[in-house]
Amino acid sequence: MSRPVARYTITSGLAGCYTPDSNSGPQEYATRKALADAIRYEIEFQEWPASLFREVRIRNLWRHIVRHGSSSAHFSIQHGAHEIAFHGLTEEEYKEQSEGEE
Repeated sequence: MSRPVARYTITSGLAGCYTPDSNSGPQEYATRKALADAIRYEIEFQEWPASLFREVRIRNLWRHIVRHGSSSAHFSIQHGAHEIAFHGLTEEEYKEQSEGEE
């Protein structure tokens, strides 16, 4: 059995807007720690309170990813009128988006 991998593209901007201010492109995380570090980085980059990380409930999120994949594990973190959105990708979507960046 292969190890679980979380695949996401991360956007940030005003909550509810169609066009985000930034888009990370496809990202892949092989461990829960790597995903947690990426989430913490995004929060820190936005200069938001580190306590927002607790909203993610990383253990529950990773458990869901192991069972169902990240393509069904979308989530966002909001602070004021802004949000960081994590859009889960299938392996095929990840490959397709990765090819577009080359």
